[in-house]
Amino acid sequence: MTHLASDSALERFGLNQGSFHLLGCLAAAAATEAVLAETTGQSSTAIRSDLLNLQSCGYSARDGSGTWSVTEAGVKVMECANLAQAEATLDAEDSQELRQALRALISSLRLEQPEGGTHQEP
Repeated sequence: MTHLASDSALERFGLNQGSFHLLGCLAAAAATEAVLAETTGQSSTAIRSDLLNLQSCGYSARDGSGTWSVTEAGVKVMECANLAQAEATLDAEDSQELRQALRALISSLRLEQPEGGTHQEP
């Protein structure tokens, strides 16, 4: 149940577990596709697909040398996704006030779509 709630929270931002993890790797350090494939244990094809999806959302960018990095929008979406995951995993005993505070915080971190991005605001 928690995994499904987490997936649903990520989906709001155009992410899945793999692309969210990849974005976290890029936030830690810019890297090439080959390094990311080795670090994550995913195939280079899967990495490339996730990177292109992240790029189309405006969350990652590639420089002329083929090195990928996270964008400012990518950093913001990671913050929002982390908060949304925390909200999604609260159980019924957790305070309604905490849920409202998390929703207000997520809303205050409105994502501004970079030029060329195609992902809609949550």
